[in-house]
Amino acid sequence: MSIVTVGDMMSRDPVSVAPGCALPDAARLMNRMGIRSLLVKDQDTFVGIVTGTDLANQIIAAAEGDSPDAPRTVGDIMSSPMLTVEQGAPLRTASEEMVRHHVRHLVVTLHGNPVGIISARDLLDPEVDVPGAIPFWPNHLLKEVVAALLTIGVMMALVVLSPAPMLHEADPFSTPNHIKPEWYFLAAYQFLIFADIFRPLGEWAPKVLGVAIMGLVTVIMVLLPFLDRNPDRTPRKRPISMLFGISCTLAFIGFTLWGHFS
Repeated sequence: MSIVTVGDMMSRDPVSVAPGCALPDAARLMNRMGIRSLLVKDQDTFVGIVTGTDLANQIIAAAEGDSPDAPRTVGDIMSSPMLTVEQGAPLRTASEEMVRHHVRHLVVTLHGNPVGIISARDLLDPEVDVPGAIPFWPNHLLKEVVAALLTIGVMMALVVLSPAPMLHEADPFSTPNHIKPEWYFLAAYQFLIFADIFRPLGEWAPKVLGVAIMGLVTVIMVLLPFLDRNPDRTPRKRPISMLFGISCTLAFIGFTLWGHFS
C-alpha cells in the first residue's frame, strides 16, 4: 500500500494577493473562488498567508466597533513567516506540524517554492487511504454488518432453544387503547394503526403495507449517505437529503404525539 503524501491531498495553484489588499476585497475573492486561504505576495516574494477565519474575525470585530488603528489590509493580519511542509512528505507530517504550531493551514512547497496549500479539512477527507486503517466502505461497514448478524443469530438461537414463557402475541390492530408501548416505539405503533386506511385493498394490506413502508423509509435513511454523492456538505445545497431528513423527523414527532394523545 502506497503512503499518502501531502501532494496527494493539497489544493494546487494557490491564489495570492498583495499585502495592501483590503480585507473585504480578500473576503470577496475567497468567496468567489471557493477557497479558504490566500497567500500574500510582495512583488516576487511570498511573505505570509491569511485564512478565511482570520478575515471573518477581523470583519466581525470591525462591524462591532471600528477603531482608527484597526487592521484594514491582509498585510496587517497575515501569518508570517509562512509555515511550510514539503510536497513529498507523508500526510502524517502535515498533521503533526498543524498540531505543533496550532494552525489549520500549511503552505506546501517543492524545492522551497509554494505549489499548494493543505488544510486540516483536507486531512479529514474520507477517501484518504491511510496505511493500517480500515476503509469505511465497504470493509468497515461489512465488518459491522457481519458482527450484527452474528449477534442476532446467537439471540435467535437462544430464543428457539430456550424460549421464555410468553403470553399471546401482541397485535397493534387488536390491542386495547389503554395499552401503549414506550415513547420510542410509539410512532411505529401509531403508524401501524394509521395503516388501517389500506384495509379496502384487502385484509392483508394494513399489516403488510404498514410494515413495508416503515421498512422502506429505514432502508432509504441508511443508504442515503451512500447514494448521495454530492461532495458539498452545505445543507442548503443538499435540498433532497435535507427535505427527506426533516420530513422523517416531523413524521416521527407527529405520530409519537398522535399516539400519546389518542
